[in-house]
Amino acid sequence: MDINLIAEKLTDLDFIPLADVQGEFFSIYCEFNTFSDLSINNYRLAYLREKFGDNQYSARWQTLYLKDKETLIFRLSDFAGMPRELQLKSRTTRGDLIRLYVIEPSISGGNNSPEGTQQGIRGEYHAGLALDDLRLTRIDTTLTFGWGNGSPHIDIPADNFSVKWVGFIHVDEAKQYRFVMNKKLLYNLQIGGFGFQRNDVSSGSDSHNVDLPVGNTPLRLEIFVADQNASFNFRIDRGNGVEDLTANDLRY
Repeated sequence: MDINLIAEKLTDLDFIPLADVQGEFFSIYCEFNTFSDLSINNYRLAYLREKFGDNQYSARWQTLYLKDKETLIFRLSDFAGMPRELQLKSRTTRGDLIRLYVIEPSISGGNNSPEGTQQGIRGEYHAGLALDDLRLTRIDTTLTFGWGNGSPHIDIPADNFSVKWVGFIHVDEAKQYRFVMNKKLLYNLQIGGFGFQRNDVSSGSDSHNVDLPVGNTPLRLEIFVADQNASFNFRIDRGNGVEDLTANDLRY
């Protein structure tokens, strides 16, 4: 995996060449060294849109809510054979020291990205309960969250949202594992050839025993959060008690 510095200060307007990026997705990693105003509420620091050629741009700017040491995932349109860049517009002209890196390959689905080689899992966050209003795509390193009265992201409502994670469960030993889901949450779960779901929020915690081979087993998990004060955890029992999944357990 290559990590290339593409911008070190946010100025008013920059162009970022993406000549070597292939496939449908790419990733940008953000790192703050100094920042002149960390008191702002939501880190809405910049806007991004695609530039396909001379005077050819995507229809709208995409808002970047940048946080320190966070990877953001973007889906590119398919303009085959055309030179492609990003146009990055800062909210400030102060030149805050924020390093942005493009990560190649980014996530599974890219032409040069072998599936299951990167730690974490890809999450697609939607407004509403139908998984049809995508607001955010990111790599998550756990499947335990305590959102409280808030939401996973400023672009997502605090209630009536849904999330889909797609990737792999990675284990180093072939045996039976127990997976535990917290209560009062509707979900669809698929681990390899095994499928589970909950259609009744009044039921308690669920646990599912699954025999896993060494290496990666495909994982797909969809959750549907209809009210506030939401928490969510999908955890693993390897035989010594239930514990949170970590980035080492998840692959994309």
